[in-house]
Amino acid sequence: MIAFEADAAFLTPEHPSVSFGRAAECIVRFGHQPTADLSVPRVAGAIRMVDERVGVDNLSDKVAFDIKTPDGPLETVRPGTLLAPATDRFEISYQGSQDDAYRILVHRQAEPRWVDVRRRRAGPAGLVEEPETRVEPDLTDRQWEMLGAYTDPLRQGRNAPATHKDVASKLHWSYATMRVECNAIWAAFKIAGVPMREFRDRRDAVIDAAVRHHLARPGSPTPHST
Repeated sequence: MIAFEADAAFLTPEHPSVSFGRAAECIVRFGHQPTADLSVPRVAGAIRMVDERVGVDNLSDKVAFDIKTPDGPLETVRPGTLLAPATDRFEISYQGSQDDAYRILVHRQAEPRWVDVRRRRAGPAGLVEEPETRVEPDLTDRQWEMLGAYTDPLRQGRNAPATHKDVASKLHWSYATMRVECNAIWAAFKIAGVPMREFRDRRDAVIDAAVRHHLARPGSPTPHST
């Protein structure tokens, strides 16, 4: 699954390659609005399977981009080269003409898991249990820990969740790791079909979704607002 801005694309046997860049024919398109960012090539690269790994091809003849994995250093993919990180989760970072980079999240996983939960509602005969189907996002233990750290202040009765800086300090992680993992959580929510409202910061989107849908690592208290 490839997540970018408010959309997602998928690698499948029928669609084994996903192109990205500024051109209209690219599946993952960026740098084209509100005005064209000419620092982004029309076709910058492609994401495809390479020997059981997800590889990223730089199809530009002039412009490089970077790949960041959760636990590894930033790696540069130069024009005409291909990189297939030894991980199922990574982020492609493409520096545009403005200060902000365009980011593409790549997450390889099995089909989303669906779980049956129960809810209680009032009916003519009083409270009855009714089956409800809900998706369960596929997060790593570290990502569940991080999501819990974000929502801890809300469970303690505060009005605002923890910031990236707060959680980085609590978990002794770098700020860059926090950003990558937060984007990965957002992508996992999108893959699993967790309804998310639009926010400028993806931290706000995943925290809002976790609280509203009572998402938490199995066996732990569910996030909730007061």
